[in-house]
Amino acid sequence: MRRRDEKAVWRVLALVLAISFIIAGCSGILDNDSVSGFSGPEIGSVIDIGTRANFTNTTIFVNGYVFDCMLGEPSLPPDLVAPAPKSGVIGVYIVNCVGPILQEWVDALRALNIEIVAPLHYYAYQVRITPEQAQLAKNLSFVNWVGFYHPAYKIASNLDGHEVQVVLYDQNIPNTTIQQVHSKFSSIKQEGATTSLNFTEDGYVFEGTLSSSVAISEIAANPYVQAISPLSDAHLFDDNKDEINFILFSILVITITLILNLIISVYMLNKTFRKKQDKDKIIEDLNRLEGEKK
Repeated sequence: MRRRDEKAVWRVLALVLAISFIIAGCSGILDNDSVSGFSGPEIGSVIDIGTRANFTNTTIFVNGYVFDCMLGEPSLPPDLVAPAPKSGVIGVYIVNCVGPILQEWVDALRALNIEIVAPLHYYAYQVRITPEQAQLAKNLSFVNWVGFYHPAYKIASNLDGHEVQVVLYDQNIPNTTIQQVHSKFSSIKQEGATTSLNFTEDGYVFEGTLSSSVAISEIAANPYVQAISPLSDAHLFDDNKDEINFILFSILVITITLILNLIISVYMLNKTFRKKQDKDKIIEDLNRLEGEKK
């Protein structure tokens, strides 16, 4: 009987531990920054449309495109290929480094006034630089390759239609850029600065209907435009956010309540177990004394 009681205690404690993990998981979901309508592509979901995808130091993952930068770039629509920028004109590039990247290499890039926009898999950065800075970057000993961050890389693969969300990124987005993007919309639902993007603290967002399909490639060519995605995707989570948060909060409350009940049950079971131990010991002592009297 005593062994059965001990097993029951351990079962309850194991259940408490399991529920604690559930709470930690729920907390992770509630705090996860990726639940914001904006997230980069997962490595496991990329589409192999480059020349090779063998996960080497020179393999680039960008918005569904996978390619070995030392063997060639993926085939892209002509209107979504970056034109060679003029001297002194800022463009968007990819800088692939020997991996793993060291902090002093990042410092060396910044010493050349190279603006790092975002990291890319593997061992690469999306940067905004002039052709002259691109040449300087190529000459660095830790740099494998420097190439264009083509407009095609900014456009969501499931974009179908003119209802879009356009995200710009920079601490100081030129007014001419905002005006240029604004002019490509036939109607705008909302626009303005934002600090709620996953990949940046500074940005500007447009949501609305573009005037034409040509406007997509024209906007994507702007070096300050970071992403163009379907408006339905941008609000997929927001439309159900309150309901999802309520469900997660309810699960959290129920789980905490169960844990408290289980802790009380463990305490009571342990108390009962100790009482039984004391009772068994008293009976054992009485039996021993009775035996000694005989």
